[in-house]
Amino acid sequence: MDPRIGCCIDVGHTVRTGTDVVQAIHEAGPRLFNVHMKDLTNFESKESQVAVGDGIMPVRKMFGALIATRYKGFVDLEYEIHPDDPMPGVISSLIRHFMVATTSRRSILACSLPVHYTGWLGRLGQRRNGAISGEAKP
Repeated sequence: MDPRIGCCIDVGHTVRTGTDVVQAIHEAGPRLFNVHMKDLTNFESKESQVAVGDGIMPVRKMFGALIATRYKGFVDLEYEIHPDDPMPGVISSLIRHFMVATTSRRSILACSLPVHYTGWLGRLGQRRNGAISGEAKP
């Protein structure tokens, strides 16, 4: 199979199907090209989304699996709640888990917010001299 063919694991969709998301990351291995991250308080309810770290998603184990498989892609934070003021939840998610998750000396973070709020923020997290920077895109 062509090595350009791969997959994106959306952790919310994955756990709602009953699939072990950590195992799925390991099984996808080098064919994993992107991860959509969120946290839930109930794996059966799409509407149970909370800031990353406030739910039951095995976030540390997922990042451990990404590091173990030498993942080179991005982890996109999908924060789809509180559309009138999402930044407190986004910041909480980023500070708690994403800012420390790095592979190969570069961040694997990106962030998106509801389109009606600001649209796509762009790829965040390129490390330069130990600092995290990003470029916002309309």
